[in-house]
Amino acid sequence: MTEKELNTEERIFHSACEVFLLYGYHGTKIRKITELSGANNAALNYYFRSKEKLYEKVVGYLLGTIPERDDNKYLNKINNEKLKWFLFTELYNNHQLFDKTIRNLNPDKYDNQLEKIKNLVGIKYAPNRK
Repeated sequence: MTEKELNTEERIFHSACEVFLLYGYHGTKIRKITELSGANNAALNYYFRSKEKLYEKVVGYLLGTIPERDDNKYLNKINNEKLKWFLFTELYNNHQLFDKTIRNLNPDKYDNQLEKIKNLVGIKYAPNRK
């Protein structure tokens, strides 16, 4: 599907995925997402309500691209290294919001999801959770 065939909500979402992957939550500016998507702030607010809610949808999508097995051979249109970098930096630099987001997305499978993320990025230790 080309960019022209996507509706506004899809364009915003795809743009947000790209921007969040590159800059993380704190480095992402709404203006960059809207410029990349060709939409405006009103459209972003209409479809996603806030930067935090958009972030939650993006994180949910990105976590869904991680395989259940430890084969690490997936290419779901997402660069593996960008995904690893994003997860690693969010785990350390934005751990409170990232933790809250994972809990919201997977309340029953939080520990499994966190372990899956740690395995993917190759770490044994993560910041203490509250």
